[in-house]
Amino acid sequence: MFARKSFYSFVAALVLTCCTTPLAFSQESGDGSLYSRFGIGDLYDFQSSQIQGMGGGGTALTSLNYVNLSNPATWSDQQLTRLGGSVQFQGLEASNASGEASRLNSSLLQAFQFSFPLRPGRLGAVVSYVPYSRVAHRVQQTSIAITEDPTLPTDAAYTISFLGEGGLQKATVGLGYRPTPRFSVGASADFIFGIIGETRATEFNTGDFIRTEFRSSTRLAGFNTTLGALYTIPRLLSNQDALSIGLSISTPAVLSGTQTQTIGQGLAQDTLGAAIKGDIDLPVRTNLGLSYHANAKWTFVANYSMERWSDFDSELVIPGFIPGESSFLSDRNRFSMGVSLLPSANPLDPYGKRIGYRLGFYTDSGYITLNDNVDLNGFAFTGGVSMPTLFPGTRIDVNLEVGRRGSTRQSLVKESFFKVHINVNIGERWFERRKLG
Repeated sequence: MFARKSFYSFVAALVLTCCTTPLAFSQESGDGSLYSRFGIGDLYDFQSSQIQGMGGGGTALTSLNYVNLSNPATWSDQQLTRLGGSVQFQGLEASNASGEASRLNSSLLQAFQFSFPLRPGRLGAVVSYVPYSRVAHRVQQTSIAITEDPTLPTDAAYTISFLGEGGLQKATVGLGYRPTPRFSVGASADFIFGIIGETRATEFNTGDFIRTEFRSSTRLAGFNTTLGALYTIPRLLSNQDALSIGLSISTPAVLSGTQTQTIGQGLAQDTLGAAIKGDIDLPVRTNLGLSYHANAKWTFVANYSMERWSDFDSELVIPGFIPGESSFLSDRNRFSMGVSLLPSANPLDPYGKRIGYRLGFYTDSGYITLNDNVDLNGFAFTGGVSMPTLFPGTRIDVNLEVGRRGSTRQSLVKESFFKVHINVNIGERWFERRKLG
């Protein structure tokens, strides 16, 4: 049966989720990256709060305190039932070659996960929810309209606003199994779903013309599978160290979609024709990673991910991709590395010695190529602290990410950003059988 503090931990996780979930839906349109206009939006790469502070890549990283969402093979090692929730706060500054800049702030729910061991250290299960992509942009363009109607102004300034909102989410359920002490495998089923909305509004600075608003809404849903493997070599250089090699592959996903187009505002919207149905093919993703546990204190990771967005196909019109005509999408490559220090895991040691520290770095080519083949490359430095609580197995993590993406060349925009991530990971022993006697 449940221990009493297990029940309290479960309630705490639910409160955390209820408090953070509105953040994902209360944000205004257009409070994200300009480049989320293309493809299916900005892609998210949350694997665990531990990995997040170490550069964001950890396909080969195992831990008793965290669930690694990038590789289901790591789920076999669980000892405790775990609940976790994460929220992100972001500040972004976009600037062009003329020195003009705009600043935006946003927040959203980043992840929720529930995991438990079926056979501790041998077989484990995970259920999780994470954002897959996010569309949130606002672009304005001002022009002059020339008219020949004598009853109207000969010229009138007008503004065209392009707004994007929505994105895709991913719900996952899977198992990890360790058949031998050195080797483990895992698999998960991933349900990807969401709505992507694009609005183009034209508004004049005179009352002689009415505002017009054209909106396209694309609803998508589909499945894919993630397969993972992990091999560990213990005592490589000493009696305390271990080297792990991890591989995971997410198969291509076919998302069935319905796209509707409307014109007008509010309740006066008119649908333009019948809804268009079609499929979108998301590419395969491959993750390859190394992790080295030098001892109980130090851990090092290196990771490489590749997504073949050049294989992307769609029967629907997606920004940056027109079926049978053109595409701005290209293969995405991401490299990261990081280090973690946990001075002591002994609950009897002073609190300061039980705080964990992380540093990392990553580069990301992105999956969009614009004007004259200018890639939207990005990079960032990451860091974080992991703080223990009064409950053993439960930690609060605060991570920071500071980076840059894009370029001011070819009339493009450079984005500088910082992100603050707050994560709660709760671990308890559940379903323990009472011993009599």
